[in-house]
Amino acid sequence: GRDRDFVVDALASDGGGIPRNVTLDEGLLLVEMGLLTLADFVRKACEYPARRILRREDIGVIREGARADLVMVDAAARKAALVIARGEVLLESGSLRPGATTLVNGREVALQE
Repeated sequence: GRDRDFVVDALASDGGGIPRNVTLDEGLLLVEMGLLTLADFVRKACEYPARRILRREDIGVIREGARADLVMVDAAARKAALVIARGEVLLESGSLRPGATTLVNGREVALQE
């Protein structure tokens, strides 16, 4: 893919506020407003944070050798519809699977809505 330059490389939330993560909702709003293309939003929300901030090549992209965690989006609602991580369905139809977990900074923590 093309490598574009942005003033701000990544879209992210600190996860500390309420609502906890607004990247998807607000990023898709920027797409709806014509301020970002959908491809640019995906790069700024997934690829660039992984590569440029976390210095990871195995996350944030879909390609051979990558972890391939996936989020399918309900674009009209600007919400995740399906989340698959480490080969497990963690969220489907807006509902978390009971006991769903994810790795954060090498520690296992419960996902929260």
